[in-house]
Amino acid sequence: MGRSGVTLVEIMVALAVLALLNGSAVLAIRSLRRPDSASRAELIALAQRSAVTSGRPVQFVAGADTVLFLPDGRAIGLVAAVTEGGTRGSSR
Repeated sequence: MGRSGVTLVEIMVALAVLALLNGSAVLAIRSLRRPDSASRAELIALAQRSAVTSGRPVQFVAGADTVLFLPDGRAIGLVAAVTEGGTRGSSR
């Protein structure tokens, strides 16, 4: 008759499979997060470049923030201080 129970190797294999599943689940969950501020800054810079190259004003809306980029490179709105190197809400 055979012995009943599990060997140490079987337990280690099961733990390795669980670790792989956990790792892939973490990666999937991380990809569902909101974009970080770096990607938002890239979108702001893209809107500003678009206004300058097209010669037309471009409006950038992100949540409650609205910025109007003018063809001469200026920005009017809440994020204007961030694009000019200041802090948010500063009066420059």
